[in-house]
Amino acid sequence: MSKRPRILVLFPKDWDRYHYARPEMANAYDVRFLGFDLFSFPENVRLLYFDVERYIDKCVAYCRRHGINAVISNHEPIGAAVAAAVAEQLGLPTPGLRAVMLSQHKLASRQVLKRALPDNVPDFAPFPYDIRDAAAFPLPFPCFIKPVKATFSVLALRARGFDDVRNLLSLGLGERFVLNRLNHPHNILRHRIPEITVDADGMMAESLLDGQHVNVDGFAENGTPHILGICDEHMYPHTDAFSHFEYPSSVPAAAQQRIAEVAKQAAMALGFHHGFFNMEMSYDRRRDAISIIEVNPRMASQMMSLYADALGVDAYPMEAELALGRTPPRAEPRPHPGVAASFAFRRFDGRQVTRPSREQIDRMVAAVPDAKLMLYIKPMSGVRREMRWMGSYRYALVNFGAPDQAELYRRFGMVARILGYDDVEARSFVPATPVASTA
Repeated sequence: MSKRPRILVLFPKDWDRYHYARPEMANAYDVRFLGFDLFSFPENVRLLYFDVERYIDKCVAYCRRHGINAVISNHEPIGAAVAAAVAEQLGLPTPGLRAVMLSQHKLASRQVLKRALPDNVPDFAPFPYDIRDAAAFPLPFPCFIKPVKATFSVLALRARGFDDVRNLLSLGLGERFVLNRLNHPHNILRHRIPEITVDADGMMAESLLDGQHVNVDGFAENGTPHILGICDEHMYPHTDAFSHFEYPSSVPAAAQQRIAEVAKQAAMALGFHHGFFNMEMSYDRRRDAISIIEVNPRMASQMMSLYADALGVDAYPMEAELALGRTPPRAEPRPHPGVAASFAFRRFDGRQVTRPSREQIDRMVAAVPDAKLMLYIKPMSGVRREMRWMGSYRYALVNFGAPDQAELYRRFGMVARILGYDDVEARSFVPATPVASTA
């Protein structure tokens, strides 16, 4: 029996642990996990004294000591950059620190992409956290504001006027400290990238984008980009909070082809030549216009089961093989693909949520065998912080597939009822018009 290659997954996400623990993955790879949870006490206390350069050195030493053959991370705040830096020092396949940092620094990313794809990037301008003068605000209202470096839509808002900006950024000392510590590793590593000339401690304004938001998943192999799939992004009514991601997209096939080409060009413009990437984009049917919202230099692990459930395409062996410098397996999609979605349960009233019992989870799995549930039940302090930064509290995700869209939503209703999450907010999903598969 051949020796399994050793893969180090840094700052593993819940979806990473789930997928790499599957028997077919565990039998093929010797996977090690390193890192800590930035958002759970007491692990997040490590942020107080976290030294990213020292941590990179420790990871390099660990890899040499244990004969690691590949380094991976799908963790946006810290992991992706650390993994790229570690892999570069070891001479292992990687997208490279430059590509990761340029993508994560939203201002630098916008500047690069505006030069390469001027018709596909909205107007944008930076401004400081402590802006006090409405006359100094760089774009007209309404507009969208977000941090130069952030994750999970933290401090992102559709601003109707300067009062919205002022209210969002009236941060307490504790909040400013947490944001500073989250950005600190990026601010240290950005000095290695000449194109990034400002720290991540600031905000950006962008012109609003009308149209259908889509999630684009892809990867590059030795300089050649490929698209895995395109999902529709849906929001809770009258909010900018994601309710669910659905595959296949309802965007016309011809427009999807153009979206795929823009995504490939964006990845290459940022120097992303190897590994998985994920992009959020917008398609405005009225103007037939495609816009880039953001580029993420890592796999969107939450979405990967959608392609497996609908198409039978497993992205995790592809990620592992790419990181090992080998040609990833190319599974042929099913001749009659289904549909799949990732549903996000949220509260907008700041109320605490009850964790479902073991019996409820067992009933859910019996009713929908391919359902994959992730729970994010927080203490009230965490709920209040998430409400303050994001305007809602995401307490669960559930992914599964179905033969068609009608059955997909029927199963969602059943899952919500079994888990006890069938309240007004959970029922507020507005199903899109049924779509034909575009695979």
